Amino acid sequence: MQAKKRIEKLLAIVNGDSAALNFIQIVMAKACAYVDQVFSIEKAILVEQLKPEGRDLEQLIENMESLRRIAYNDLVDSIKRANLYLFQSFGGVVPKGGGYSEDPSHLTDDTCRVEIENWAGELVISYFAGREKAEE
Repeated sequence: MQAKKRIEKLLAIVNGDSAALNFIQIVMAKACAYVDQVFSIEKAILVEQLKPEGRDLEQLIENMESLRRIAYNDLVDSIKRANLYLFQSFGGVVPKGGGYSEDPSHLTDDTCRVEIENWAGELVISYFAGREKAEE
């Protein structure tokens, strides 16, 4: 829930600043898009493995992985853009890492992809798990 708490803290800090809200919304959307892309890859591989006439699985994975990399890069870029605006506009009240609640060095270290990927998953899951249940 650390990712969700960070977003909520930023929302309180920006207090209605429309540009900041837009940047935060983009980060959340990019995290969701990344998680969706990972799910699409896993689903496609599973289904393809079950088909008797399955296509070239390696080619499918290669194609899907390039889409995942694009979604990942979009996510990281959105966090960096949001952080730039947040730090310039709100200075020291923005926590270290800005919109990213883990070690901010991850955003510039290509060996930390898994940490950012897991953060995106945590963010999406925390909002999904925290939603109110529909009345029956």
